[in-house]
Amino acid sequence: MRVMSRREKEDYQGVTIDENPDTEEECVERPRPHSRIYVHSSFGDTGLRRMGWGTKLLLVVGGAALLAFLFFVALPALLLLVGAAAAVWLIMRLISG
Repeated sequence: MRVMSRREKEDYQGVTIDENPDTEEECVERPRPHSRIYVHSSFGDTGLRRMGWGTKLLLVVGGAALLAFLFFVALPALLLLVGAAAAVWLIMRLISG
């Protein structure tokens, strides 16, 4: 891949990587230091910056609920199952000889 010359850009009829005729999303240019190359992104500022405070709060509460479930429910249940399996194994070993 290489950068097209000005004449090639003018003569080219296809779609280039910095064009997307199907979407009308905003295009963000991020200059790189000491370079004439620009990174084009049609995604803009996606992620946590564009979420409202309510959505962020729901994510935090949901994450805390998931961690609480894992720590207070799943982990004790797993430990009980491992303990019961160890007890059954020990009893079977003592009975068999």
